[in-house]
Amino acid sequence: MNTLLSTTLTAARADATAWGTALESTARTIAAVAVAVYCLGEALGRWVHETSSVLGQMHACLLAGHRQAAEALAPVAAATERFVLEALSVQQLRTLARQTLGSATRIEGRRIAQAKKSALLAALA
Repeated sequence: MNTLLSTTLTAARADATAWGTALESTARTIAAVAVAVYCLGEALGRWVHETSSVLGQMHACLLAGHRQAAEALAPVAAATERFVLEALSVQQLRTLARQTLGSATRIEGRRIAQAKKSALLAALA
């Protein structure tokens, strides 16, 4: 009986030692993985914020450049529009004036249907 008890206790101690070693190993692995995931998350978060900042700065530069280009090209666009309008016939100008200004609009005391080319160009400009 004494031998059986001794054997059982020895087996239980060996089993507890094996479980303790396995649990410790598992805990260390989980801790290492958790630290690695935390560090990767931190690095990814910094990268996202830096990328967002750079994209915001690029967008601001593009908007500023677009405004400058629009301001520089405004006289050219106005001259081009005037040139295109002058190339249209009186009938085409009247049609455009009706679409743009409305059919009831009066131009220099005349209705669109009776307006001259110079009056139509001034109204559309």
